[in-house]
Amino acid sequence: MSENPTLYWNMMSQPARAVKSLIDIGKISCKYVAIDLFKLEQKKPPYLSINPMGTVPTLVHNDFKITESIAIMQYLC
Repeated sequence: MSENPTLYWNMMSQPARAVKSLIDIGKISCKYVAIDLFKLEQKKPPYLSINPMGTVPTLVHNDFKITESIAIMQYLC
């Protein structure tokens, strides 16, 4: 069985807000992990192991990772 995707995001990120809006409008079941941009969590090893570019947002669905907001939205649609 496929688990719900996980969105790594921060509300200050416009691309992350766009992805979150699509998830809300589409009523897509999703887990959320907040990344604190002010503490530079996106540049620390735990997050870099998920997204080596250190950008937000990132979507992880099972073993599949997507690091670009437009690609995330296309995948969710």
